Amino acid sequence: MILEFHVGQSERLKDYMEIFLDSPLYQRYLSEGNTLPTMLDSALAGRRLVVASVGGEDIAAMEVSMNGFFGMSPYLALLGVKKGWRGMG
Repeated sequence: MILEFHVGQSERLKDYMEIFLDSPLYQRYLSEGNTLPTMLDSALAGRRLVVASVGGEDIAAMEVSMNGFFGMSPYLALLGVKKGWRGMG
């Protein structure tokens, strides 16, 4: 499996939201109101949403803050993997 990584695009917001659906993270923290769309939109606006694809299918999305840990190192603020791709290591 060859993963390709790219910066997320605002026009693909709904596609990225699908990555998080049916996950425990979504059900516990992101399903209320506009929590998930707001978080993703904010990440997209700051060009901090990195998307992983396989064969053109977006399978994971992550928000990366480059100055997250006390401004010293990158911080993974959000991570989602599409159903069907979870648990594959």
